[in-house]
Amino acid sequence: MSNQEFKFALNHMACPTLSPLEMLDMAAELGIHAVELRKGRT
Repeated sequence: MSNQEFKFALNHMACPTLSPLEMLDMAAELGIHAVELRKGRT
C-alpha cells in the first residue's frame, strides 16, 4: 500500500447554503486546508 496521504477540499456542492466566509470557517474547524469557491449564478 502507498504511503501517500489523501487530500480533501471543501466545495460548494458539500454545503451549498453557506456563504464563502462560513465555508472557510467550517473548513478551519474541520482541519481542511483547501476550499473551492465559485461565483454563484446570476
